[in-house]
Amino acid sequence: MEMTAATQLYALAIEKWGYKAQACMVMGECGELTAAVNQFFIQGRTDKRDQVLDEMADVSIMIEQLIFMLEAGPKFEQIKDQKLNRLADIIAGAIQHPHAGVES
Repeated sequence: MEMTAATQLYALAIEKWGYKAQACMVMGECGELTAAVNQFFIQGRTDKRDQVLDEMADVSIMIEQLIFMLEAGPKFEQIKDQKLNRLADIIAGAIQHPHAGVES
């Protein structure tokens, strides 16, 4: 695996804090994103847009770190492509969406 600047940082973070601590960090960041999305979209707090973006960046970094930790790059991309294809099928009406009755 080629070590980019980001993957070098991920390796250093794991070396410094360990896998379990970084796994806990993933959960914490996902929780913070959940709260920010709730405030912005569900509660209508349009002043929370920048907080949503900030938490999105944190979660994105942590997902990349998880991919690194699990050595899952190609497999992750394969699964992601499958999920995107399924979404395309749902949008096209080829597959029934599980949340078809949920209001937007």
